[in-house]
Amino acid sequence: MEDNNSIGPYDSSVLHLQASHRSELVWQTGYIDPSHYRRREATISRVTRPDPRIDPYLRQIGFYGVSRLNFIQLDCHLITALVERWRQETHTFHLSHGECTVTLPDFAIKFELPIDRKALIGSFQHTWRDVCTELIGVTPGERDLVGDRLSLPWLANQFDDFAHLPDDVDDVALQRYASAYILTIIRGIVFSDRLNSRVHLMYLPLLADFGIAEQYSWGASCLAWLYRQLCKAVAIDAQDIAGPVILLQIWA
Repeated sequence: MEDNNSIGPYDSSVLHLQASHRSELVWQTGYIDPSHYRRREATISRVTRPDPRIDPYLRQIGFYGVSRLNFIQLDCHLITALVERWRQETHTFHLSHGECTVTLPDFAIKFELPIDRKALIGSFQHTWRDVCTELIGVTPGERDLVGDRLSLPWLANQFDDFAHLPDDVDDVALQRYASAYILTIIRGIVFSDRLNSRVHLMYLPLLADFGIAEQYSWGASCLAWLYRQLCKAVAIDAQDIAGPVILLQIWA
């Protein structure tokens, strides 16, 4: 879709958003600052591995593979290059040899995230402090819970870095620990956004019943979130990119 003898796509019938695309600024100025990624998985990687007794719950829902990822240095230039080539009109990367994109099987095979189950939907009509008390067994203070956003450092402190469970812990407590740890994975990797010190509690009610939680297509939702964040990042005035960028880098 690009003309080697001129700047930009030669046919705008498909790539009709070029005027507001990040690549337009590259062609106009010859340079653009790398995209900035506000990451949280570095903090997760410094946390001691959680008690292996919660591994069955991670496997049940589909987060075990992602939970095993070690810290990976982000290649900002690679991510920036991919962003510059992402087209929101087609949801594909336009490369010199053709188009390609991240697919559902990529997320299922590489990260073991389920893709062929129910849509990830839920309700926002909750009293979030009560939800925390019921589902993770602790009640956040006024500063720890702002609206529907819970402080991740506070959450980690409550569970002693998810690593030191008592020997006589019961299944209810294990599920609470697993839910808290999954929240850190959701915020740090799977559904990361720009508020890197807080997690949206809309995900917690989805973990109320692990038998139901395992029926959700977490991988499909994660891929949709990645597409959405890429489409935001290609705006001509965008400076940041959120979403599962580390998963994108591994794919690349």
